[in-house]
Amino acid sequence: MKKILRRITIAAMMLILGAGLMSCGQNTADSTGNHTQISTEDSAGDNTEDSVKGNTGGGVKDTKLVILHTNDVHGYIEASDYCLGMEAVAQLKKDYEQQGYDVLLMDAGDMLQGNALASFSKGGAIVSVMNAAGYDVVALGNHDFDYGADVLGQRMSEMDFPALSANITVDATGEPFTQKNAEFTLSDGTKVGIFGLDTPKTKTESSPKNTAGLSFAEGEELYTAAQEQIDELKGRGCSVIVCLGHLGEESASDGNNAEDVVENTKGLSVLIDGHDHRVEKQTFKDLEGKDVLVVEAGDCLKGIGILTYENGAFTESMVRARAFARGGPGAEPSAGGEAGAEPLEGGEAGAEPSEGGEAGAEPLEGGEAGAGPLEGGEAGAETYSGSDPAVAGIVAEIVAEMEASLGEKVAVSEWDLNAGNAFAKETSLGDFATDAIYWQVSQAVQSAPDAAIINGGALRKSIKAGEIRLRDIYDVIPFGNQLCTIEVTGAQLLEALEAATYAAPEPKAAFPQVSQIKFTLDTTVPYQTGDRYPDSVYYAPAAPGSRVTITEVGGKAFDPEAVYTIATIDFVASGGDTYYCFAQAGAKTKTYVGYLDFDALANYMKTGLEGTIPEIYAEPQGRITVIGNDGKPAPNRPE
Repeated sequence: MKKILRRITIAAMMLILGAGLMSCGQNTADSTGNHTQISTEDSAGDNTEDSVKGNTGGGVKDTKLVILHTNDVHGYIEASDYCLGMEAVAQLKKDYEQQGYDVLLMDAGDMLQGNALASFSKGGAIVSVMNAAGYDVVALGNHDFDYGADVLGQRMSEMDFPALSANITVDATGEPFTQKNAEFTLSDGTKVGIFGLDTPKTKTESSPKNTAGLSFAEGEELYTAAQEQIDELKGRGCSVIVCLGHLGEESASDGNNAEDVVENTKGLSVLIDGHDHRVEKQTFKDLEGKDVLVVEAGDCLKGIGILTYENGAFTESMVRARAFARGGPGAEPSAGGEAGAEPLEGGEAGAEPSEGGEAGAEPLEGGEAGAGPLEGGEAGAETYSGSDPAVAGIVAEIVAEMEASLGEKVAVSEWDLNAGNAFAKETSLGDFATDAIYWQVSQAVQSAPDAAIINGGALRKSIKAGEIRLRDIYDVIPFGNQLCTIEVTGAQLLEALEAATYAAPEPKAAFPQVSQIKFTLDTTVPYQTGDRYPDSVYYAPAAPGSRVTITEVGGKAFDPEAVYTIATIDFVASGGDTYYCFAQAGAKTKTYVGYLDFDALANYMKTGLEGTIPEIYAEPQGRITVIGNDGKPAPNRPE
C-alpha cells in the first residue's frame, strides 16, 4: 500500500498542477487535456424541478462558476453501472474548465468510511484518489471519525485540500478541531467563501469513543457559528458564501438540520448538504426572507451535483451513474440487494445507506437538464460517460492490491443474505450477523451470552448468492468494531429496544437486529419521549414497554428483573445511536473478547458453518414482529 500511495501522491501532484483554481486569492489557470463535450442549458428564471435559483447576496459580476459537489461517498470510488467513480468526478471537472468555467470541486462529508476500499487503508487510499481527482475543499461527516479523531487528523494532513468544520471544538483547549473556512478567488476577481458544518449527531453516530474530548455546537450555538462564518467571509470580501454541511434533513435532526441553519441565518448564497443520502434541491427562506438553495447529490457517487453560477444566480443539475439514469435499472435495487450492486445507502458505524433498504436511489423525477454528455441523445437522461484515465488507473491499482489481500473464498451460499430493510425490520442478514457475533463470543468466553444485538446501520450491504469472499464481508460490516459483552437488567434491555425503535416505522440506523431474542414492536402506539440522554441528540423512552414487548431471551421467558449477558459491538456498548443505557451498563460490566465484527462473520462462515450458508438464512426467522409496518420501502436512509 505504501508503494501505491507514493505513486498516487506523485500522480496527484501532476494532476493538481493543472487544476484551474487555487485557493487563498490566486486566480484560476486554464486546464488542458482530452475532454468530453458538455452541454448546459441556461435556466435563469426557471424554478422547475430541474432548476432552482438561490440567493446570491448581491455583488454580481460576469462570473462563470461551476461547483461540482459530492457527498456520502463512503469509499465508493470504483466505477460501475451503479457508481460514477472518481474517474468521472475528475473528468467532469476538466470538462467544465475546458468550457471556460471556474470550477470548484467539493464534498460534503462521509468520504473515508463505508466499504472495503475505504476500511482497507483507514481512508488513506480514498484521500489519495480525491487528491488526484482535484478536490478543492471538503466538509467533515460523522463517519469520517470512525477510525478515531487521531486517524482522521492524519488523513487530513494527507489531503491536498482543506477539511472544514466551524462547529467542532477541542474541549481541552477551546480551539477548533479543524479549519473553519476557506476562500477562493475566481478568474474575474470574485471571491467565494466556504465554511463547513458537521451534524451534532456525530457524538453518537460515530462510536462515542471516537469523538471523546470534542464538542459539537448545536441549536442556537450552531446557528451562531454559521452566522459568524458568513459575517467573517463577507468581511473579507467574499460575495458568494457557501455552507458545506453534513447536516441532513431527517426529523431526528430537528433543530440541527440544513433547513434550520438557513432559516436562522442571513447572507448564505447556497448550502451544499450531505448525511441523509438524498437527492435534493429546494429553497428555504433565510432571516431576511430571501431564498437560499439547499442541494444534495445522493450517496456513493451514484451522482454528481452541478451548481452553475451565472447571471448572479445558482442553478442545480446533476449527472447520474448509468443504472440510475431515467429508464435505467437502478430505480430498483434494494439496498444492498442487486448483483454487484449498488452500495447500500446510509448505514451506521456505527451510514450512512437508504434508510429502509431501498437503494435510495430512485432516479430524479424528470431528469436533469443540461448536465454532461447524454447517453442515447435523450435530454435529461443525465448519465455521464467521461473518465479520467490517470485517476482510473490509480483506482485500479488500489482495487488490485485490496483484492490480493481480501480475495480469499470463505463460504458459498445458495441464497442472498439480505440487508434489506435492516433499519426498520428483521432481515436475513441481520439474523446471520447477530448469530455470528453470538457464536464468536460463545467461542471466546467460558459461558455463552444470553443474546446478541447490533444496530441495523452496522450492516452496509447485502451478500449475494454464490461464492463469498473476505471483501464481501468487509463491505457488509466495514467499521472494525470490537466484540464485547455487557450485563444488563431486563428493564435496561427493554429500554434499549424501546429507544432504538423510537422512529419506527420510519427507518433509523439504531433499529436492532437480534439473536436469541424475540420481541414485538407496535408502531401504531406513539413513542413517548422522556428526558434527553446526556451527550446525545436522542431521548429516553418515557414509558418503556409501551411499544415493545419482549417475549423471550436466551430461549426463556423474558424477565425484567433478570440480569442478561448481551454480546454486541463496541459502538452499541459505548452508547452509539440510541443505546445510552447500554453505555451506563457497560461502564461497569463491558468485557472485550478479542475479536472484531468482521472476524465474527468470517469465522462463523468458515468454521461455525463449515463454509456453507444453511437455508435457515434464506429468509428472516421471525425474531422481530412489527405491527403497523406496511413493509413499503423508505425514501432514504440517513446517517
